[in-house]
Amino acid sequence: MDQKAITGLDFTWDSDARVLFDELRSSIPDYANHRDTFVKLEQVTVEKAQGLTSSDLKNLLEKFSTRLEQQENTPKDEIMLLNNLNDIWVAAYEIQSSTGKKGIDVFKAQSDAASKIVHSENLSLNAEDKAMAQAFLNGMLDNVVSYINALQESQKAATDLTGVAEKINTITADLVTGQTQKNIDIIQRVMIIMGIVAICAVLTGLLVAWLLTRQMTRQIKHNLTLAERIAGGDLTAIIEPQSGDELGRLTLAMGMMNDRLRDMITQIKESVIHVANASSDISAGNIDLASRTEEQSAAVVETAASMEELTSTGFRVQAELRNREAETRTRSGSRQG
Repeated sequence: MDQKAITGLDFTWDSDARVLFDELRSSIPDYANHRDTFVKLEQVTVEKAQGLTSSDLKNLLEKFSTRLEQQENTPKDEIMLLNNLNDIWVAAYEIQSSTGKKGIDVFKAQSDAASKIVHSENLSLNAEDKAMAQAFLNGMLDNVVSYINALQESQKAATDLTGVAEKINTITADLVTGQTQKNIDIIQRVMIIMGIVAICAVLTGLLVAWLLTRQMTRQIKHNLTLAERIAGGDLTAIIEPQSGDELGRLTLAMGMMNDRLRDMITQIKESVIHVANASSDISAGNIDLASRTEEQSAAVVETAASMEELTSTGFRVQAELRNREAETRTRSGSRQG
């Protein structure tokens, strides 16, 4: 117990509990002393109880009884004395078996009666038998008185030990009650704190959920607005992601799509301009080609007219040549004729 009390020194106590604990520690050595005293007195009481019916006194009583039985005519007062001595022996057994709760009154009454008989002048016992009876009475009386005294001292020690034990129990109960109440208070405070923490956690969770929902909704609305602008043909917006999550990646992808569409449209515009310039060049070439074709047509017509004129001239020349050849033939014939 003292070791446990020493172990308790390492604990943390408040002022009230420290007072009770110090009182408990101071009571433990007192309890140990009372316990040792009680154990010693109890051992003495047991020894005295065993001595109530010692073999020496029993042998003395049996010897006295045998001597009376050997007499032919035993007087009435001697028989009464023997009965008293036997009753004293039985009372001693009763005192021994009941730990002093029963038999004491009988023992006293029988002892007084036997003492009166022994000290009676009319007793016819010889000196040896009378001394034997007196020795038995004195021995029994001394043993009973010693046992009663030892029993009373043992009971007093037991009462003192019980008082100290009750004091320790009271202190322990007060200490346990106080600590239990403090533990209950601590548990209640912890429960209140846990409740507050739980409420704060719920509120924090709701706030975080609201913020996340708001953040997601904002990004979704932002991406929707960007998609509507892109669908409406507005590719001038500078799209940058607002976060690194999936929605941010979606915004980044829409930005890349917007840039690529803008580049494609720019390339298409440049291609259209090039095509328009080429068409203008082609149109100018067509106009120049048409004018040249007209000039060539006029030249062809003029050439055809010239060819017709040459043809007609050739025909005329041929006709003239034929005419001249005919005239020549005619003249030649005339000359020959």
